[in-house]
Amino acid sequence: MFSRVVNKFYDVATHVTDLAVNNTYYVPKQPTAILLIGSTGNGKSTLANFLLDPSPEHIYDNPSFLPARSNMPETKAVNVACRKSQPSFKIVDTPGLNESDSEDLRHMTEIAKTLNELQSISACILCIKFDSKIDMQFKATIDYYQKLLPRLFEENTIVVITNYTCDERSKMMRSRQGIDDKTVIENILKETGKLFDPPRQLQDMEYEYIDGLPYGLYDRQQSLFVREIILKKANTIQPVSVPNLKVMKTLALKRNDERSLAKLNGEINGYKSQLIGDNPNAEETLDILQRLHEDSFEIESTILRKEEELETLDSAEPVTGEVWRASEVWKLQTLKTSFDAQLKWPIIEYKMWPKDKKVTWKFNPPFERGQKEISGDVTGQFMRGLNATLTLMVHRRDKYSEEITAVTSIIKEEKLKLEEKETERKTILEDKKESKKELELLDEYIAKINEEKLKCCLNAMTVAEAMNIDVHSI
Repeated sequence: MFSRVVNKFYDVATHVTDLAVNNTYYVPKQPTAILLIGSTGNGKSTLANFLLDPSPEHIYDNPSFLPARSNMPETKAVNVACRKSQPSFKIVDTPGLNESDSEDLRHMTEIAKTLNELQSISACILCIKFDSKIDMQFKATIDYYQKLLPRLFEENTIVVITNYTCDERSKMMRSRQGIDDKTVIENILKETGKLFDPPRQLQDMEYEYIDGLPYGLYDRQQSLFVREIILKKANTIQPVSVPNLKVMKTLALKRNDERSLAKLNGEINGYKSQLIGDNPNAEETLDILQRLHEDSFEIESTILRKEEELETLDSAEPVTGEVWRASEVWKLQTLKTSFDAQLKWPIIEYKMWPKDKKVTWKFNPPFERGQKEISGDVTGQFMRGLNATLTLMVHRRDKYSEEITAVTSIIKEEKLKLEEKETERKTILEDKKESKKELELLDEYIAKINEEKLKCCLNAMTVAEAMNIDVHSI
């Protein structure tokens, strides 16, 4: 497996740049869409403005995204802004979740609709302030987006610690208060990593820290430098396709589904009582038929959820099989680091970062698609040392082959059970001729109601279904 060099924390002040003086801002080489998520008040809009256009006239006087001016959220809808000059890139700023059930539903529907229109996202930036704590809203945000965009969250997430001022006065004030920057950042990342599924270690996380409203020249230089890193990473990552994205159901929506199920079951019981009133002798056989339908419904709902799970696993889309990282601080020196990896799955492609004149990648032997081992070395010369990443991509269905086998086996077993119940149902309809009319009417009615009941068992719904929900009912 890969050996890792973990020394990510660096002093960006060692990087001398004239970006702040000459206003030569970095722009991605190809169209890129970046999604910003995080709790309310964690600097999403401020960072979005700085990434889009870092000029003081834009971030202070005429921002594309309205930042919060108090402890109340300003972002109350999904906002998209695009850099008009070529090459263009888009920033998607999202509102915080876990505010209220009705507001969350509206926000989540807007998010799914917006991303469907964009069709693909290059990177997901998870924002958290340097001086903030991991709260329930932040946890709910990570949980929701992991379910909504599992591949984007797994492959293309960059944690950005916002509101990190690095001027001498700010550093001195934090030092006098006993605040150690490195410890604070590492603690934030460790706590954030625990919220991922599966949990992530510090060395497995892509992260940066930045001040989205730099004021002095010194602070501005550092923020421009980190901005360039973030955009280069977003531009290097393979975009994730998000066609026909659905709205994931929250706990409130699932509770609403439970109420809907109870109501639909009540309608079935009411209709059965009417039929028994017309033919009291049919009560026993109608009860048996209803129980068979209930058993079949439980089986069908299990199959439906497992097929939903299988759909996310069984695809040929590329996913990360392994990531190798080198982060070595060594000023004004050329560094050379070797890499060697053996994977369980065939490698279909690899992605190098950075991919420019400052870094030389050599593979020995030359890479061939389908091989399971890759080795070589990377050489780089930077003001702050060597910082490089090699990502090896594999097919999703290869990486999750064991999970696919397990889920497929469950589906097969459940379908056999469903066939048995179907045989029992048909037998009752054919044998109980004295109650044939009532049985057929109840059978048809329950089949129709079950179509609505099955919708309540899914973990997601279409944008159209979400838009039709009465927010007062949740």
